[in-house]
Amino acid sequence: MTGERIASFRNPWFTASVAITAAIALVAAVVGFVWLPLAHPGEQFKGVWDAICSAAGLVRNAPSSAQILRVDHLTTSVEVDPQMLESASAVSIGRGATLALRCTMCHGAQGLSQADTPNLAGQYPVTIYKELVDFKTGARASAVMAPLVADLSDADMRDLAAYYAYLPRVTS
Repeated sequence: MTGERIASFRNPWFTASVAITAAIALVAAVVGFVWLPLAHPGEQFKGVWDAICSAAGLVRNAPSSAQILRVDHLTTSVEVDPQMLESASAVSIGRGATLALRCTMCHGAQGLSQADTPNLAGQYPVTIYKELVDFKTGARASAVMAPLVADLSDADMRDLAAYYAYLPRVTS
């Protein structure tokens, strides 16, 4: 045994393996970031740098004819903040339990569905509140939910959210 270290550039096997690994990495980078993007049909790249940025997933400069897209359907109007529905009172949870009686057909008596509907027990109150508001405003469409939330006030939706958040979450 010679006293030479294995991981040393004086070792010809180590030097050759490092050189081969570096060459493979360089060829792979050139193929993946330059050759393949430039060979992609239908893409108009301004140069190699544009092709590299595209291959890396970076947004290229948009053409000057780009327009801002407007949505033609209703979107949510709920703005979530950290303090929203943080601490619910016992009265709010109790009111929510009473209001939840109309939800038991689909979502179960304890917020655990036996049907093909979501389990609501233990969900975040902000999530439930947002979904109720979206059903009420039409941002989320459901022939079943829309009539059930139509007459709910904002306080009612907050109480329902507090009640379902109070229930224990299902563990799988």
